[in-house]
Amino acid sequence: MSWLHGVNTSANLTEETRSKGYSMDKPYMVKWFAQKQDEDFFEFPDIPGKDMQTLIDQILQIAAITTANGSTTYKAQRGRQDDLFMAALHCCNFVRLFIEQQERMR
Repeated sequence: MSWLHGVNTSANLTEETRSKGYSMDKPYMVKWFAQKQDEDFFEFPDIPGKDMQTLIDQILQIAAITTANGSTTYKAQRGRQDDLFMAALHCCNFVRLFIEQQERMR
């Protein structure tokens, strides 16, 4: 799969490396997720199971944090976890890259 590259969540990514799929900028992906969520892109079950409820809880508690140098990042609120949400973002990034690659091949 030539479209699949190693992924990192470095905060210092350029548009060029991001658009080529070499990385996943966490702030970019959180904003992308929020935009898609506003567009009702994702469907969550009305009665979620335990694991799905954990994911939903983690999505709801992600916070924008301003760092000492003034940049913004997104992470779990103090004392909370965001591992499942970050894994879901990685999956979304791979799917997004795959779709973009398929569209370029047409």
